[in-house]
Amino acid sequence: MSKKLTESQISGLAAEYNVDYAALRAVVEVESRGSGFGADNKPIILFEPHIYWRELDKKNYTNLKLKMQAANPKLLYPKWKTYPYGSTSTQHQRLTDAANLVFEVLPNLDPCNADDFTIINNVKEAAYASCSWGLGQVMGFNWEALGYNSIQEFVSKMEESEAGQLDAMLRFCKVNNLIGKLQSKNFADFARGYNGRGYAQNNYDGKLLAAFNKFKNDALNA
Repeated sequence: MSKKLTESQISGLAAEYNVDYAALRAVVEVESRGSGFGADNKPIILFEPHIYWRELDKKNYTNLKLKMQAANPKLLYPKWKTYPYGSTSTQHQRLTDAANLVFEVLPNLDPCNADDFTIINNVKEAAYASCSWGLGQVMGFNWEALGYNSIQEFVSKMEESEAGQLDAMLRFCKVNNLIGKLQSKNFADFARGYNGRGYAQNNYDGKLLAAFNKFKNDALNA
């Protein structure tokens, strides 16, 4: 099965979430980078070290976190933009390196030991949760609120297909009361909710409206 998003999948998800096809098609065009996967066939991600800092706190690994930060301060820190993130092509390696920091500070961890395995797995989960994923760049830490059984299930869906990525995006919109904004074609409020208060600087609402009109006209002229 192809990982690429098809028009029939967009139509199906639009019907499932009761959203106009042209509105959803506009969101796909404006809010995505054109593809949910890179040349390596892995999901497009962005690893965010300041989120990793927070996610490790959720695991009650404050002391471990500080030791990991000392091992590589560019992969784990409390303040956004302390260091540059680097190019898109480097993000999966950064994710792997961040998850593996635990072995640099606890080199004797044994995956066959139950307690050690728990530490290794929890750190890996925190790293996954610290990335934005796929077409809509949905943050992994949203997994539970979006109805996934685990961060691993969320990641599996992101790796599976762009349709899975778009579904995650729509789940995020539903949880954050943005589906109604799409249904009413209130693109300014949708863009504000999805992109934050700076949406107008990038004309996200104008781009969404223009794309919506284009796809609406295409449908009428088909």
